[in-house]
Amino acid sequence: MAVAGLGAAAVYTGVVNAPFAREFTTLSTPAPTIAAPPCPPEGTLPATYAETQVRVLNGAGTAGLAGQVGNELVARGFVVVGADNFAGGYAGTALIRFGEAGLRAAYTIAAQVEAPVLELDRRADPTVDLVLGSAFTTLVDPTVITLAPDQALAGPPGCIP
Repeated sequence: MAVAGLGAAAVYTGVVNAPFAREFTTLSTPAPTIAAPPCPPEGTLPATYAETQVRVLNGAGTAGLAGQVGNELVARGFVVVGADNFAGGYAGTALIRFGEAGLRAAYTIAAQVEAPVLELDRRADPTVDLVLGSAFTTLVDPTVITLAPDQALAGPPGCIP
């Protein structure tokens, strides 16, 4: 025990170099990739605002953001089924999560925000989650939204048929 104490004192005072004098290494984690969203089937029309059920989630950390945007969506005619915080935050403008049954609604909500990322999940119901990120500023002006009830939805470049 005395030898261990002497060795520790020698390393502590700098008389002897420690065998592990190298700096700690931090492994970098690659950014997660999100698969391209599914393309709407040919001829798919947008969902009406009244049939679109959306849950608004605050991933920006701005107090009251989900409630405020939820109220704006209700004023536009959407059915907002909840407003809450998104655990972990989100750095982009908007993340739209939906299941296969919510594809039409997801594309309808996507027209309301700038540069949304669409992400298909395994939910069975038609609800859509709208996650507002730290880059979100406001909903798109309704006068510039180009959705028409009689015109088929067009998928973004790179969508998966």
